Amino acid sequence: MKKLRLICPVFLFFAAATFAQASKGLQPTATKSLVVIQVRDFAKKPIPKAPLKIVDAHHGQSMATGKTDQSGNFQVLLPIEMTYWISVGDSENYSQVTVPHKPYSITKHNVYFQGSLNGKPLPVGVPGFNMMPPSDGQAVIDISFEGLHGQPVVHEVVTLVADGSKRTFVDSTDASGKLQMRVPIGENYTLHLTYFAAMDHFEFPANGGSYNVKARYGYAGKKAIDDARAKRAADEAAYNAYLLRDREAQLKTRDKEGHKLEFRETPIAPAKPPFIVKNTSQGYQLVAERSSPVTSPYFVDGLIIAGAGWTNNKLAAVKAETGEPVWSVSLEEGGISNVEGQDDVVVCATESCTIYAIAAKTGELLWSKWLAGYVLSAPCIADGKLYMCYEDRMASLLLPDIAGGKEFAMACFDLHTGDIIWQQWIKGEVMSSAVHDQNMLVFNTFAGYTYVLDPENGKVMAAGQLFATSAPIVVNGQLCMSQRDFTKGEVHERLAQFDATTLEMIRATSYQPAPYLDSEAARKTKYASAANTMSLGTGAVDMPAVEGLGPKELVGSLSIFTTQAHEGSRVLAFGGKLYATQGAVLRCLDAKTMAQAWEWRYPTSLSDDGGAPMSPPIAVNGRIVVACMNGAIREFDPATGRLRKTHTTSQKHRQQPIAAIGNYYAPCVDGKLEVVKTGDPAIDKWHCWGGNPARSNRGK
Repeated sequence: MKKLRLICPVFLFFAAATFAQASKGLQPTATKSLVVIQVRDFAKKPIPKAPLKIVDAHHGQSMATGKTDQSGNFQVLLPIEMTYWISVGDSENYSQVTVPHKPYSITKHNVYFQGSLNGKPLPVGVPGFNMMPPSDGQAVIDISFEGLHGQPVVHEVVTLVADGSKRTFVDSTDASGKLQMRVPIGENYTLHLTYFAAMDHFEFPANGGSYNVKARYGYAGKKAIDDARAKRAADEAAYNAYLLRDREAQLKTRDKEGHKLEFRETPIAPAKPPFIVKNTSQGYQLVAERSSPVTSPYFVDGLIIAGAGWTNNKLAAVKAETGEPVWSVSLEEGGISNVEGQDDVVVCATESCTIYAIAAKTGELLWSKWLAGYVLSAPCIADGKLYMCYEDRMASLLLPDIAGGKEFAMACFDLHTGDIIWQQWIKGEVMSSAVHDQNMLVFNTFAGYTYVLDPENGKVMAAGQLFATSAPIVVNGQLCMSQRDFTKGEVHERLAQFDATTLEMIRATSYQPAPYLDSEAARKTKYASAANTMSLGTGAVDMPAVEGLGPKELVGSLSIFTTQAHEGSRVLAFGGKLYATQGAVLRCLDAKTMAQAWEWRYPTSLSDDGGAPMSPPIAVNGRIVVACMNGAIREFDPATGRLRKTHTTSQKHRQQPIAAIGNYYAPCVDGKLEVVKTGDPAIDKWHCWGGNPARSNRGK
């Protein structure tokens, strides 16, 4: 049985059997096709006077607006070999049309619509499609859809398109959220939904007999998506209205460099504990209310503080040894980042879109700041200061002479009060987190830029586009990180060291194939499907990009979740060696020469789920430790690569674990935090992602 978590409404393009004749006033040309669209309901009845808007899908340019005639037809001349979004009634980007490269052609499309016209819902008719085409053999696909809370999703439309013949089959779910589709064998079929094209793929070779396939999808439906997006849009509109004044008023809300001085405070509220404790043979599990990935937690003073899964908005503290709840709060948003803290202050950010500083012992809110429409990195803390990146496109639009075209800011706040200490314009969203080490604040962005700042005043000491694919570390005054090669057709990556002053490359490994950074390879994986669903659940689908380069182009990330969760091939320095997981390989390199000392290969295929098959390494008790997707926490001898010990769990681990008081705390992909009690008190001193609040990738 296939199971994906998808939250999407649905659209359909269907090859038309009948259309009205083309108007004599519109004639196709050598560069434009006469596109004839007929809008019908699911009982095949034409919908007259349906408002339509057609937009160039690549550039966002409006191409035509109008209404269907009495026969439900709409005609327009559109440039050939392009793709267009069709908005119908109150539904924006409801359907999509690709006009082929055929000069002097008439392109005909049916759009089957359910939704609202001018605020009034259109009654949902019973589909009138023949779902049993004649065939010597057939495949029967039983499909069911359920919402995030297990409820059936009704009246949702599913489209199967044959890859070869392009024959299209469509049906909608019944009152139980189920449907059965029958298609001829001898074809491969792609399943499409509105916000998730090519959601799944079925292969039915023509080798006689028949096929029976059951597919189950988590799927909230159109209303859930629209409500989430409407809330996000309302939040952003309210905040923009708060800031968008005339230029003079705007300048009064910003400093002389154009940075924001006003941030809305976001409240929190007490909540019921989001975890239950389940004892295991090796320790215990914290099992969250929802099955979504847990990020790396934070250990402080006998407490573990963790978010209850990416789609959950609860942050909770439990006793580290037993899992007993201490305090729990509801944040205003989900998408909780890796958690960390210092001086009894615990800090986390949410994807949309706040940074919170909370008293570690009590759960009391100390301060918060609503930063931007999305926040995709985690905070960095050092010497009572907190460093955090946020998006500020408004400054670039309203104050281009001040912001200099940059759309992101790195900000330094007082950890205890939230007061702004300094801000600096940068290009791109920060990857994972900034790093404070050796009197430098260093970080990489998803626009491919590397920055070295003075942590006291934010002055740029060095900056350049190095196309790094992981957060950096600092080794003997040099930056060390993974780097993507854009000179080759295929995706390649290497590990390299750079001078922190000039950013000149000092030494590097050879480039290796890196399919884990390839967006097209990622698109076909379960990880990408589930991540896209979670990202839609927050109302966010657009990926941030600067100068044409963003998470998709640099690291193959296709969703908000995978961008925030990206750890990449982050390097660990230990005992004169460098360690990194590159896809399915854990490598050990000599820090002075970059020569490889040993490697260990993950034992199963990278394609079993997609994404990283194991976490970036940590150094604990003189060993190199990784958590793996096949349910193992593995300890390696740092000198030889010999596997010293394996702790077997029943969970899948992709994010970096932490180690404290003799225990491993390993985040899981399905809403759990696995606690492995080793009995060895030396399993300690890696208390948050990156080992310490400065994110320097060294234990405390």
